[in-house]
Amino acid sequence: MPLTQLFQYSVSTPQYIVKYLKYTVSTLHILGFSRDDFPPDFVFGAGTSAYQYEGAVDVDGKRPSIWDTFTHAGKVADKSTADVTAGGYYKYRMAEEQSTLKALSTTTMLSMSSSSMAKQNGWIGMNVYTFWMVPFTDSTADITATQRAFDFQIGWVINPLVFGDYPETMKKRAGSRIPTFTKCQSKKLMKSFDFIGINHYTTIYISDNIDDSNTGLRDYYEDMSVVTSVSRNETPSGQFIPVAPLPPDPNGIRKMLEYLKDFYNNPPVYVQENGLGTPYNDTNLNDTERVDFLRGYIGAILEAIRPLVMDESDETASDTELG
Repeated sequence: MPLTQLFQYSVSTPQYIVKYLKYTVSTLHILGFSRDDFPPDFVFGAGTSAYQYEGAVDVDGKRPSIWDTFTHAGKVADKSTADVTAGGYYKYRMAEEQSTLKALSTTTMLSMSSSSMAKQNGWIGMNVYTFWMVPFTDSTADITATQRAFDFQIGWVINPLVFGDYPETMKKRAGSRIPTFTKCQSKKLMKSFDFIGINHYTTIYISDNIDDSNTGLRDYYEDMSVVTSVSRNETPSGQFIPVAPLPPDPNGIRKMLEYLKDFYNNPPVYVQENGLGTPYNDTNLNDTERVDFLRGYIGAILEAIRPLVMDESDETASDTELG
């Protein structure tokens, strides 16, 4: 995805940290929002994906990455590589990059450098690829399967960091194939992160697919035992593979943020990846589809934040009255 098509947001602690990348702050006004619509601690920033942006494939001692090896073996459909890209490696300290950040009026710049660990202001966190998930039908089996999918997709990573252990559903389904934590390990795991990062694009529908007839070695997907679809108008089948274009659902990211807030005690959250997938050679400047996409997703994130802002305002008012 070209650099100008990436977008990330940021809301700092104690609510959500969301990051979106765009070259001009006028984007918010085009979409019908202003900076004043967001809380003071909401931080807009910029981010890049190293392989898609850096180029400089063999400069300054850089060794091949997994993506270099993959593309040089001709594994990409059009046989392309990212040996030459936007040249971000060369531009990092140049005036062009600095003026871009100044125009953005960003508070923070996140560089997903391929040669270093990505950090958010020195914080350490975990990234989870998320979907909002909805039962395909209102049957008890599909409702139970949907929560099971949340446990496997989200809980597998986040539960140990917040609660010190894997979800009970995972432990029951995987049995002895999933590690166990000692009390000491659980204690060390709990609160051992500064933020949760999520990638989020769309909503998927979940159907129950439990079949315990396989008594042999099962994998992650067999343990989860669900089938998925991106619409209730199609028959669920197999595991979900996110291939663009994905149907947008701004309400899904709002619900995902609210789920993280409610279920995991309101951790700081970075939305590190989100955007509208389009062909790489799409040069259409009348990009109303992307404008509509961004308007929807920024608005949904704002809706997720506003209840927290209202709660804090109420608490401040109560403290003032008590004082």
